[in-house]
Amino acid sequence: WYMRLDVDSFLLSPLPLDPFVALEAQGASYGYIATGKEEEKFATHLWANVSQISATHNLSPRLPEYFPEGAWDRSFYYTNFEVSRLDFWRSDNYRSMFRHLDEAGGFYLHRWGDGPVHLLAVALLLEPSQVLRFDNLPYWHQTLVIL
Repeated sequence: WYMRLDVDSFLLSPLPLDPFVALEAQGASYGYIATGKEEEKFATHLWANVSQISATHNLSPRLPEYFPEGAWDRSFYYTNFEVSRLDFWRSDNYRSMFRHLDEAGGFYLHRWGDGPVHLLAVALLLEPSQVLRFDNLPYWHQTLVIL
């Protein structure tokens, strides 16, 4: 397991639950607080590359809410707080996907961020029951406040 909390993120009071226990109890591999929409200029060619990966490995999105009409809607996970099983990120499927994206050069040429890449990987490789939104954690990061 790992938990990421950016240096400019704050838990505003004691947590009402243990995120690791909650994920384990649900059999989940990824937990997040919120989603956003990536700016188009930072998503250039990302979906095209992920689509190539999907076709090569016969993958289809398992979280349809981010793929209206079959195309990614530029949603991303706010990764300033996330909790996840390390084995997901170490899996052959994720590593293959990341390697393809890295070789495409978009991290450097288009500033592809970890939030969209995490959402796309989770949406393609995990079942909905393996994803947990933490909407009850007292949290603050820049303009996102959850009380």
